[in-house]
Amino acid sequence: YSLSVNFPVWMIDFCINGKEMWFVHGIINALMKCDLNSGKVKSLGKIPNECDIKYGLYYSIHYYNKKLFCVPGSADEFAIYDIEHNRFEKVKI
Repeated sequence: YSLSVNFPVWMIDFCINGKEMWFVHGIINALMKCDLNSGKVKSLGKIPNECDIKYGLYYSIHYYNKKLFCVPGSADEFAIYDIEHNRFEKVKI
């Protein structure tokens, strides 16, 4: 889904790659990207198989080799987002 309303941006952790900051919202299930030049924030969508609203789904996010690795907090699985192909992979704990 995409977010079409204004809402507070809140995160637990983030990572920076070049001129982009990536994070999972701290309360809603949304992978987010911020353009550090313009300050514009975009929702890239919902992480599959997780609740829509839940505090701290992912406590840590890391960039490596054109992928984002999301370490679960209250989520049930690790999430890996392939930036080039715009898709998620999930890994059970």
